[in-house]
Amino acid sequence: LMVRGMLACYSFKGRRVKGELACAYDRVVFNVKLSQRVRAEVGNSPQLVELSLSSVEGVRMDVHGFGPLNWIAGKKVTDFVQETVLQEVEDELKFSLEYQLANLAFYFQIVESVSHNLTPVGIIVQ
Repeated sequence: LMVRGMLACYSFKGRRVKGELACAYDRVVFNVKLSQRVRAEVGNSPQLVELSLSSVEGVRMDVHGFGPLNWIAGKKVTDFVQETVLQEVEDELKFSLEYQLANLAFYFQIVESVSHNLTPVGIIVQ
C-alpha cells in the first residue's frame, strides 16, 4: 500500500515563539498481509494480519518561526516528528483497512480444467 505526496503541518505558539513545522513525504510504502478462511458460504471477511512500514522516500522538513535557528530546531525535532506522523498514518490506515475489510469477501471456486486448486474468481462487497 503506497501513500504519495503526504504533507503534515504543525503550528506552534509560545510566549516568545510562533511558527510552523511542515513535513512532506514523496512516498510512504506499507506492507499489508491479509488472511481469509476458504469456505463455500459467503460472508467470511478477510482479516488484517500485518501492516508494517516498508519504506519512506523524499522526506523534507521545513521549520519557520525560530529565525536564524530554524535549521537547528529542524534537526532537533525531525526524528520525533517523523516518528509521530508515520505512527498516526499507520494507525489510520489500520483502522480504515479493518473497517473496509469487514464489508468485503473474496470468493473462490474450483476450476478443474486449470488445476485442482482453488482459484479466486471475485470479490463481494457488502
